[in-house]
Amino acid sequence: RPRLSAAFAKLFSDASSAPARDAGAAADAFPGAVLEALCDDLNTPKAMAALHRLAADVQRAPDASSRRAAQGQLRAGGWLLGLLGKQSDEHFQGVGADAAAIERLVEERNEARSRKDFARADAIRDELAERGIELEDSRSGTRWRRNA
Repeated sequence: RPRLSAAFAKLFSDASSAPARDAGAAADAFPGAVLEALCDDLNTPKAMAALHRLAADVQRAPDASSRRAAQGQLRAGGWLLGLLGKQSDEHFQGVGADAAAIERLVEERNEARSRKDFARADAIRDELAERGIELEDSRSGTRWRRNA
């Protein structure tokens, strides 16, 4: 769940993907995998798995246009499952500001690592650790999560 929450938080922190109040207005906006799961006797575990895949698609998007399209699908799927009501909007907007700051630090750390400025990269990792943020580096990039 933390990754999905982080993905929704990022949706709300990114001004170019501000939440649409009418995300469910057009049926063609809904992600097919989520709809298919819900049409299968309301298979919510399968629908949630589809949302997780959409969140991963947002992270792996090769360009801004693809990212916005994936974000739209994630937002529509979240709305369809009732995860993005008014109360959720307010919650994620508050979390989103923090998530955006964390994302900026992660990007700065990645740039420092690419310049082989390991002292700066380590300092950023330590700063995030003090805030309760754990980083995980992989071939596909750096992921972060809050320590429980």
